[in-house]
Amino acid sequence: WAIELWNWFEYYLKDSGEEPEAHVQIQTHDGMWHVEETWPPEDLTWDLATLDTATAQGGVVSATSSATIIMPELTEDIHISGLPTLHLSVTARSCNGGQIFATMYSDAEDLRLGHATMDLRYRDGGYDAEAVFPFQTYTMLMEFNPLDVRLQAGDSIRIELTESGEDYLPSTCAAIGLSVNFDESSTLGLPLVDRPVDDERWFFSPPWWEDPDNAVGL
Repeated sequence: WAIELWNWFEYYLKDSGEEPEAHVQIQTHDGMWHVEETWPPEDLTWDLATLDTATAQGGVVSATSSATIIMPELTEDIHISGLPTLHLSVTARSCNGGQIFATMYSDAEDLRLGHATMDLRYRDGGYDAEAVFPFQTYTMLMEFNPLDVRLQAGDSIRIELTESGEDYLPSTCAAIGLSVNFDESSTLGLPLVDRPVDDERWFFSPPWWEDPDNAVGL
C-alpha cells in the first residue's frame, strides 16, 4: 500500500514517474495477494445452495435466542471473491419488524470471515422502508461485506444468526424476534473464482523492510 500511495503522489501531485495502472490488488484472508482487472472479478461463478441442505439449530432469532446454520462439508477447495448473499426466508411474529445479524465462519478453524445485517423493513434493499405485517413470510435479500477467502475441502461454512451484533443497535422488535425458515426458500450464494497456484494473477508482496529497492519506508 505504501508503494502504491507513493507512486500515486509522485504522478498526480508532482507530475513525476509513470501513471499508476488501473487494476485492483486484493489480499485473501490467509495473506495471499492477487491482482484483478476488476473486483469482484468478472470471471466469478455463483454457487447457490438452499438451506434445506444445511444442518440448522434454533428457529427464532430474538434478543434471547439465536440460530446456527452449518452448510455441508466442502468437497473441494474454494476461493470466495466478492459479496456472498444470504436470501433468508423469515416469518414476522407478533410485531411489525425485526432484524437479522448474520456472521459467517470457517467451521473447521472457528474463524470469523465476515458479516451481513438487515432490518426486515428494508428486505428488498434500497433506502425506503416497507411495511411488515405480523405472521407474514418475507425474503430478506441479505448481502455480506466484501470477502476474499480461501477454504479447504473438508471445511464447512457456519453462519450464526443473532438479533444484533457488535456496534449494532437492537430493533424495536428484538424481544419478539423473527422465525427463520431453513428450507428451499432460503439460499446461500457464494461468488467463486478459480485461481490455480501457478496463475499469473498471484503475486508476492514483501514487507517494505524486506525489499531493498523500496525507499518508501526508510
